[in-house]
Amino acid sequence: MPTEQQIKEGKWHWIGNTLREPQGAVERHALDWNPQGTRTRGRQRKPGKEQENGNCRRQEKAGKRQDD
Repeated sequence: MPTEQQIKEGKWHWIGNTLREPQGAVERHALDWNPQGTRTRGRQRKPGKEQENGNCRRQEKAGKRQDD
C-alpha cells in the first residue's frame, strides 16, 4: 500500500474517533479551532542568555589574539 494512502486512512480513522467523542471534548473543539494572528517570519532569534554567552566567547577569543 502506498504511503500517501496509509496517511490518508490514518487521518480518517482519527476523524472518526474524534467525532465519537462527547460534544464538549477538547478533541471536538480542535476540529473547529481557527488560530488568529500570524507567525513571525524568518529564523528564530536566540534567547538572551545564549546571545550573551556568544558575545563573551567572542570577546575572550579577541583578547587571546591580542595577547599573542
